[in-house]
Amino acid sequence: MKKLKPEFWYDSIYDIDFKQMYNDGIRALFFDIDNTMEGYDQTEPSEKLLEFTESLQEMGFRVAVLSNAKAGRSEYFAKKMQVDFEGHALKPKLKGFRNLAERIGVKPSEVAMIGDQLFTDIWGANRFGCRSILVTPIDLDGDPGFVKFKRVFEQPIIKKCSKTKGK
Repeated sequence: MKKLKPEFWYDSIYDIDFKQMYNDGIRALFFDIDNTMEGYDQTEPSEKLLEFTESLQEMGFRVAVLSNAKAGRSEYFAKKMQVDFEGHALKPKLKGFRNLAERIGVKPSEVAMIGDQLFTDIWGANRFGCRSILVTPIDLDGDPGFVKFKRVFEQPIIKKCSKTKGK
């Protein structure tokens, strides 16, 4: 059960205290796309997201996309955001985490994984040994059927978690 609990839980990626994370030694941010950065129905990264990503890079972070989405969607978003990516990562398996960390030259202790699902993003991050940050999904109504199914099993665990206060 412990491996499924996030270290932190925020309402959105925009509420996270990234300055504190940088001060804590985090140097790379792995983001899930769907329902973390944008909704499933979003075909383009928003201007807000592009500016946000750029500001994180200016702070000194290596920003990357680690997504179970098809490699084409992950690559498209990553190129638009000008970041590295690992698509079709099969989280919570560790291969995608390892590949991305190796490629950008960081240790697990220097990485924060930010995502909206316990059984993929958080479990994978905790197994990898990096910081795990859960965000509230952007739009639950937009979840595909298989994600809605998984969320039923996440609810008892989420009820035991406390949200982290924003900035």
